[in-house]
Amino acid sequence: MKSKVKKTIFSSVKYTPFQWKDLKDIPFEDEDMIFVNYEDDGPDTPEGYFVVNVERFVEETDEEYQERIERNKKYLEISKKMRYDTYLKLKEEFENGF
Repeated sequence: MKSKVKKTIFSSVKYTPFQWKDLKDIPFEDEDMIFVNYEDDGPDTPEGYFVVNVERFVEETDEEYQERIERNKKYLEISKKMRYDTYLKLKEEFENGF
């Protein structure tokens, strides 16, 4: 079953505050998340900057779905091997009793 994944649908950086005219052409949806931040890199930089990101949960693509399934299979194989290795070590340790 496909999952919903968070995607950044818009990202921008400016040295002046964002205004409506900067964002009005974005095809917003009701559930979109809008993050606007002011970043100041400290006293070594002359000025900070503004960052805006618009994120949305969308259904993963077929390719993303297949990649996720493959990652899960590999994780399960590695986990099983690690558990088996642990079992063998414990078996060897406790074969002759306490």
